[in-house]
Amino acid sequence: ARVAELRKTLPPGIKLTPYYDQSGLVRDSISSVRDAILIGLVLASIVIVVFLRDWGSSAVAGMVIPITIVITFIVLKAIGESFNLMTLGGLAAAVGLVIDDAIVVIENIVLHRDLGQGRFQAIYSALKEVTAPLIGSTVTPIVVFLPLVAIHGVYGTFFRALAVTMGVSLFTSLALALTWTPNLSQYFVKRKSQHKVDEAAAAEWTDRERLERMIEAEEASYGKRFHAVVNFYERWLRRALERPLLLAGLSVVLIVVAYFCFKALGSDLLPAMDEGGFIVDYIMPPGSSLAET
Repeated sequence: ARVAELRKTLPPGIKLTPYYDQSGLVRDSISSVRDAILIGLVLASIVIVVFLRDWGSSAVAGMVIPITIVITFIVLKAIGESFNLMTLGGLAAAVGLVIDDAIVVIENIVLHRDLGQGRFQAIYSALKEVTAPLIGSTVTPIVVFLPLVAIHGVYGTFFRALAVTMGVSLFTSLALALTWTPNLSQYFVKRKSQHKVDEAAAAEWTDRERLERMIEAEEASYGKRFHAVVNFYERWLRRALERPLLLAGLSVVLIVVAYFCFKALGSDLLPAMDEGGFIVDYIMPPGSSLAET
């Protein structure tokens, strides 16, 4: 708009034309990130259905993603941020993270309902167990991004938008997991096990009995293929725990290899990219006429 106004003030015979326009590259990049967010949303929903193995639980967990994105958009608008590569990149990275808290809450609610507890008691017991760990696991990455907000200069301009977007989306997902998700689970999450347990008798269980019944209820919900995956993981976990020195040695080797790889990497402000064009700088000898130039 400003360029159009400036053209009106130019003298006759003077034209203002773009010399180097990167707007097309920026628009294409933003479109690519937007498409990546949509694809990530679809893939995350598919993974939720595959691993939760229940449409009700999948629907409750999957709805957290679009609601989190909408609230993040509102907050970005309120603080004066715009849609750019860094904010959209932060959203793309957060799509797979914001669903974690909701999945943990829903799975624990289902586990307690399979033990014979009523809806409200199952929600209360589940939240009582996982609230503190969820807050700790979500606040930790948010705190990691806080120093990026305080960076000044060019780097601060790039990373501040990324840090704010990630922090807002993670905090929003935590709030939804502890409030919105339990309320929806009352209506969408069904009992996986048909075995009913008297709630009065369940209240008399010892901690060991409760733990054993929770493990039985969890294993009963596994499908054959998923049960094979769990058994494979348990087998290799036991082998690793039986050889702590070997595990520590491998960890040290990985740290050393990572250090040398870090030292061998180059550094640059931005990665190299193909902009679909090139610039030719042509310098004429001193004294050349304007027509020759």
